[in-house]
Amino acid sequence: MAQTVEAVYENGVIRPARPLNLPERTRLRVTITPLPERIISLRGLWKSAGELRDGDLEAARRLWDREVEEQLQTLKGASE
Repeated sequence: MAQTVEAVYENGVIRPARPLNLPERTRLRVTITPLPERIISLRGLWKSAGELRDGDLEAARRLWDREVEEQLQTLKGASE
């Protein structure tokens, strides 16, 4: 059964981000697809939060919408 997992390459070894349910020494075929530099995270979405004044909910909504749209465009570009 095929699985898609994220992994990190460091010191010459590909390490899955989560444990794999496979017997030891299972031979695999690996396709390498680099992830985009920017991924969606709450920290990334609020990187410009310093622009907000206390209680400025509408400005927060606009900022959120702008940042989410930017993240979605990044992801769309990476999948094409």
